[in-house]
Amino acid sequence: MKIDNAISTPTTGQPTGKPGRKLVVVKDPLMPDVVKGSGKSAIEHPLEKILENTNSRSMSPREAAKLGFDLYAAGILKWDEYSDLSFQAELHPEFDKTIGALTGERAMPDAKRDFVKVWEEKYQFVSRHAKPESGAPERALHILSVLRRIENPTNINA
Repeated sequence: MKIDNAISTPTTGQPTGKPGRKLVVVKDPLMPDVVKGSGKSAIEHPLEKILENTNSRSMSPREAAKLGFDLYAAGILKWDEYSDLSFQAELHPEFDKTIGALTGERAMPDAKRDFVKVWEEKYQFVSRHAKPESGAPERALHILSVLRRIENPTNINA
């Protein structure tokens, strides 16, 4: 159904031009097309597709941001964890003028790096410096454990 914002007079039914609400019947949406399966006899887990070509020991910041979104959408990461993993400073267009100018590094958003090692270092840093009530150490540890699981996956169908 669609809502029309014009009021009509009770006697003639003609629009008065004043704002109002009148229900208008519209057609129901079409049913979606049927999508054929892969033909596998085992149940396919959605994580299989996400993790199929993912290597947490060789991933670019751009790939890490995408992986963070996929893991959040799959319910593996909470919102704050997704934000932590997906925020990659090198993806910002002004990186070279801001952080890069201070560090002397240029943005390389497609360069592969070991994200397990990156998050091991981040976990140690936040464990020493962040307030425990901030939740940062627990978030970093969970992200690190997820990245380690990706590195050594178990059989999802088992």
